[in-house]
Amino acid sequence: MSESAAAAVAASEPSEAAQAFIEYTKEEGERRRNSGEDFDEELFQRAVDLVLRRLRTLNEEGVL
Repeated sequence: MSESAAAAVAASEPSEAAQAFIEYTKEEGERRRNSGEDFDEELFQRAVDLVLRRLRTLNEEGVL
């Protein structure tokens, strides 16, 4: 997860969904880096950041 996304999540109380997603992406990113297959880490990180921003918004709106 990028520092900006981590800071955004940390700035608000992360929802259970956001916490689960953060843990999943840490493990998935590591798995993909070690797989030996092509892995666009920048694209992966941009996707993670996008989801974390959306989860934060949903949490702030009281949806999560």
